[in-house]
Amino acid sequence: MKFNLSKLSLTILATVTLAACGSSGGSNTQPVNQIKPAESVKPAEPVKPAESVKPAEPVKPAESVKPAESVKPTESVKPAEQPKNEEQIVLKRVGFEVNKEDKTVTVIERQIHDDNNVNLVNVEGQEIEIIPSGYYERPVIGTNEKEILQADPPEFRSISGKNYKNIRWGKFTEPTLGSDYYVAFGVNPTTEMPQSGTANYIGNGMHVETRADGLDSNLSFVKLTANFADKTLNGTISLAKTGFKDELVSNEIAGGALPPHLHFDDVSLSAKIQGNQFSGTNSQGVQVEGGFYGKDADEVAGTYQGNDKFGVFGARKN
Repeated sequence: MKFNLSKLSLTILATVTLAACGSSGGSNTQPVNQIKPAESVKPAEPVKPAESVKPAEPVKPAESVKPAESVKPTESVKPAEQPKNEEQIVLKRVGFEVNKEDKTVTVIERQIHDDNNVNLVNVEGQEIEIIPSGYYERPVIGTNEKEILQADPPEFRSISGKNYKNIRWGKFTEPTLGSDYYVAFGVNPTTEMPQSGTANYIGNGMHVETRADGLDSNLSFVKLTANFADKTLNGTISLAKTGFKDELVSNEIAGGALPPHLHFDDVSLSAKIQGNQFSGTNSQGVQVEGGFYGKDADEVAGTYQGNDKFGVFGARKN
């Protein structure tokens, strides 16, 4: 029996070729279809919401720790530099207003004077010169007109004279005013206070006491001692050296002596110095406050008030 090798070879070749084609066709179709679902893994890209972890960025409020930067308020420890606040002490009380009709006493707790002209005050809507231009300088008994000036009613004056450069004190009124005014104030507050040593001040003022029948006022003598190291100010308001004898008589003023209703006992003053100001209360409850004015604290002006008395004063270094 003979075999045709050529036909057999062709047959085998054809079979192998068909088998190869069949197997390659099936394997290509299935894998490609399954890969596409894997591509839809893209939904996993919504992990971007995780990027929206950005909401956690509102941690920026923590940056508002900047309020802690407002530690700057502690920088306002500058209030410790408060000489300016101390300068205002004297402005709490610059004097007393006494109504001419009913004698009601009102404490003046406002600035009434002109910062640039110590001789001008503003009361009841009027600008008044404490020492009027061309004023007749009639001194009080036993005093120099440059220390104390005086005039009789209705233009009553019993005030500091022209020896005082930076302060004014005393009692004044005008016919057009409804009240009498007792004031003490100054300009040019001392900017460089002495830090050691002591200084004596001599001056005058007006003292007022409440009596059964009303108010009585009188010129007073003032003697003060400032201790700049201890920051204290002490002194006395008295009748001594006012031009009147400190004697009691039963009739009207005679020979320069005072009748009982015008006599007053010495008043002690006690204060602590703060910057260029001073204030304090003595053991009898008399409260004093005022300030230093001019170069080297050359002058002082102040007010005092107790239960049945009040007054104003000014003094210069002795």
